Amino acid sequence: MPDPARELGCERPALALIDRCDADDARLADLASTAVAAIQARLRAGDDPRDVVRAVVRIVFGAEQATLRLADPATIDRIAAETLRILDFCGG
Repeated sequence: MPDPARELGCERPALALIDRCDADDARLADLASTAVAAIQARLRAGDDPRDVVRAVVRIVFGAEQATLRLADPATIDRIAAETLRILDFCGG
């Protein structure tokens, strides 16, 4: 069957198999996985958990919002404690 859009020289966009929210969630999960691997490696090297969390979150997620929140010591403490809990739970 002829494709009118193609006959007119128009390219159809590729069909998205997942919606934007699912794509965003997948990207964030991939970034989180990268962050966990980096945190594990630095903790195994003996780095301070607070310094590790601050650096890795800033590098991996890099958003202005993350940078602003990382300025709060209580936020760093909470993230570092939760990260250590998760890694301990996962045998990391």
